[in-house]
Amino acid sequence: MDLYPRVILRALAGVLALSGVVFAATYPPQRVVYDIDSGARANWDITLKNIHNHIEAVGPSRISLIAVVHGRAVRLFERAHTDPKLNHRLEALLALGVRIRLSQDALMERGLRPDELVDRGQWVLVKSGAAEIVRLERRGYIYIKP
Repeated sequence: MDLYPRVILRALAGVLALSGVVFAATYPPQRVVYDIDSGARANWDITLKNIHNHIEAVGPSRISLIAVVHGRAVRLFERAHTDPKLNHRLEALLALGVRIRLSQDALMERGLRPDELVDRGQWVLVKSGAAEIVRLERRGYIYIKP
């Protein structure tokens, strides 16, 4: 690649990075619920990055974000014990104010107990992930399925 196109791309990337502050001020406050049910590690990585990007775009003080973790995704909290990268990403989201709801039904179906999971003191056990999503939608949270 010639030097000239690289310089233009870098300049454009810099402008876009700096404009993120402008974007954050243009979004209204938001209440969202993320539906997380995939057991695939690649999906977790994408979803966790999407949540982080969402918070950064709106601004941590202008968003109420709840992640409902159910189905195969409950393994996310079991695997965080042995996966430092995954553990770090979860801690970073919790530090930004993400609240997490774990499905008791999903844990039971997989033979997991809450005490076997990474304990952050910031997740709440709910009977059913699907029922929790509906409850939150009725309270005005917007549904997002990554």
